[in-house]
Amino acid sequence: FKEYSGDIYWNECGRDFIIDPNQPKENFKPENMAKLVYRSLKPFKIHEEGDKPLTVKGMCEKVAELKFQTGGCNVLENVEIQLREIDSKEVMPLIFYTEF
Repeated sequence: FKEYSGDIYWNECGRDFIIDPNQPKENFKPENMAKLVYRSLKPFKIHEEGDKPLTVKGMCEKVAELKFQTGGCNVLENVEIQLREIDSKEVMPLIFYTEF
């Protein structure tokens, strides 16, 4: 992250990708999957804009400080790095995908 100086957020895939259960049942049919409505919970900010560059060790420490419980999942399968607008600001969220 040495060239990125903006805010960095963290989220877990189960918080980031939630299918809204309050939608027409026909949206759940395979042919209508594109109509599904999704929402997500706001990621946690783990690094402030302007702070010294975040290291991998620093990222791991910040995520550990969240004490987030994944519901028994303890295997990290993937990390997705995105650029996204949060609170009218372009930021970098890190999305952790864990084993189900």
